[in-house]
Amino acid sequence: MRGRYRLGATSVVLVALVVLGGVLSPSCGCAPTGDSRRALLPGAALLPDGFAVAAPWNAGERHRIIRAYDVSTHKGVNRPLRTNDAYALDFDLDVGETVLPVAPGRVRFAGEARGGFATYGNFVLIDHAQGISSLYAHLDSVAVEPGAVVSLETPLGQSGSSGGVRPHLHFALYRGVRLANDPSSVGPYSGASVLPEPFGADRRVGLGRGQCIESGQRTAGFERRWVDAGV
Repeated sequence: MRGRYRLGATSVVLVALVVLGGVLSPSCGCAPTGDSRRALLPGAALLPDGFAVAAPWNAGERHRIIRAYDVSTHKGVNRPLRTNDAYALDFDLDVGETVLPVAPGRVRFAGEARGGFATYGNFVLIDHAQGISSLYAHLDSVAVEPGAVVSLETPLGQSGSSGGVRPHLHFALYRGVRLANDPSSVGPYSGASVLPEPFGADRRVGLGRGQCIESGQRTAGFERRWVDAGV
């Protein structure tokens, strides 16, 4: 799927429709966007202009958000010594579903979280362009190695319930994230939580629990972009 979407005063409705390289689906028993849009949390980061983000699953699949922003398990915006998952999303992937990168990049870590981060279970952390990194946690299995270069089509592993949770995919974007990686402690911390959606003319965010995202076509020449028109 190729296209370009401008976010301005006359097209801000797209903020509620075009997210994570997919489309909010109104026909799968999902919650509507309604009036749940909220102001951006202070200190949070935005996707760089032109940064393309795909949904982290195969084209044509549709998944529901089961846990969204700034809830009890998704906390932290830009804390220097703790995780910053305020804008993380949990999706209803079951055990054994393929997890894909949201953008091309290089694997910084792939394996099991430890210490204070252990509830992430098996996770993959990928570094992308412009200081953006993405996290995929609670995986049942991991299919990549640290240092590997991944494309949109590279399977990262399979979703699961590692870390002592019910099956789902925990997904987060960060800017400037650091990685604790020693025998007693392995996991992401510091940096800033990145909002994984466009930020429109009314300066409010739109995704919430119960909404569904259907993935668009994934191609090597992926060119979908969200462009802030400067309004």
